[in-house]
Amino acid sequence: MLVFKLLSLFIKQLLERTAFLMKMKNIITLGFLLVICAALTFNFIQSTTTIRVAVAANLSYPMQKIKERFQKDHPHVNVEVISASSGKLTAQISHQAPFHIFISANMQYPNNLFEKGITTQKPTVITHGRAIGWSKKKLSSNLLSTKNLIALLQSDVVKNIAIAEPDLAPYGKAAQDWLKSQGIWEKLKNKLVYGENVGKVNQYVYAESVDFAFTAASASYFKNMSEKGSWIPLKQQKGIPHGGMVLNFGLENEKEASKLFFDYLLTAEAQEILDNFGYGEATH
Repeated sequence: MLVFKLLSLFIKQLLERTAFLMKMKNIITLGFLLVICAALTFNFIQSTTTIRVAVAANLSYPMQKIKERFQKDHPHVNVEVISASSGKLTAQISHQAPFHIFISANMQYPNNLFEKGITTQKPTVITHGRAIGWSKKKLSSNLLSTKNLIALLQSDVVKNIAIAEPDLAPYGKAAQDWLKSQGIWEKLKNKLVYGENVGKVNQYVYAESVDFAFTAASASYFKNMSEKGSWIPLKQQKGIPHGGMVLNFGLENEKEASKLFFDYLLTAEAQEILDNFGYGEATH
């Protein structure tokens, strides 16, 4: 009888200890799972989606401002702006460069990509730009007419003229077209200094290493350039449509972020920034 009681007591204690250990195991397991969930939630909240936006060189500075404004409202999206000539960017995209969005200063390039099936989204115009002349020498207002400008360019005062490559950069093509319309393109060929894009031409202007330059009107709004020399609007010139589209590159979350940023480019906020840099509205 005593043996039976002792055996019963042992079994009872064993069961109680087993239950206690199982309870502790469940608590530890639950705690471990909670730690994992918290870590995953933290990483999800902290994670950002990076998109790369390829833009024509003349749009690089205003696009940086648009990016900053956009990221204040969308901190989970990190926008990287890559700038070069529209022609060079098109070639890179044709060879599968990892860009999510393309904004060109010449609508021919995104249209060509669309026709080749490299993107399924039809290109959209987001703004209009204009070419402008710049003279290292300060000019009085009476010398800013087209007639006086033509005379200045052909004079010995101007020994070199910076222009973006017409075959690569729309602003170079716009300057070339304007010079041809004035009948002085052939006469000035020996004075021309070519830059790959207007970004390079702007470097010449900033360094004042050329006597004259043709660039994007937006350059005259840069704080470090606006007071250099004289800026001369080119009359009889149509606005240059700028635009592009979301490309097919990227994961699903990157495509969603890309669409979000591209749609933002057409908002009143983004258009105001572009307007502050001398561009016209998308509906121009």
